[in-house]
Amino acid sequence: MRPIFVVLSLVVATGFTCSNGGQDTQALGAAPDFSAQGSEGKSHTLASLTEGGKTLVLYFVKHGCGANPRAVPLFKAVGEPYMKDEKVEFRVVFNDDKAAFEEFQKEFDVEFKGLLDPTMDVIKKYKARSSQAAAVVQNGKIVKFWKGFSKGSLTEIGEILAKATGKPFEADLSRAPVNESYG
Repeated sequence: MRPIFVVLSLVVATGFTCSNGGQDTQALGAAPDFSAQGSEGKSHTLASLTEGGKTLVLYFVKHGCGANPRAVPLFKAVGEPYMKDEKVEFRVVFNDDKAAFEEFQKEFDVEFKGLLDPTMDVIKKYKARSSQAAAVVQNGKIVKFWKGFSKGSLTEIGEILAKATGKPFEADLSRAPVNESYG
């Protein structure tokens, strides 16, 4: 029984796991403000990332999570076609430092920009309790939050980005889970 207590204590202490943890979907409303270092070296806030009415996608990733090999390529298929559009900001909220994020980019061959969150301030503010959670922010409000990933949630993100940019949504999600999955 003691090892279970230790594991549960770790989950409670970190608040960011590679499992569902039984959380409920976060209530929608005003997006919490934050300040975080970007992977490109610039400091960012909610206001700086949504300036000019940009649609912001926050994709929460735990470094080393076992679901990353399955989830990251799917988020890549959805997000990368829109990353260079001036109407969209797609950011990976990453619970580690710049060197670890650069390893993540190489491992998964992604161009995502990161928000480095080793103290998990952004993760906690958005109540992203599991890796592979995602939020879409428009006009200062969380318009959608997913606690995991599935074909349905990835399609919704893609459709929101398509609407924001006027570009069609075309991503191969044939390998996406039908039911919501977590890190």
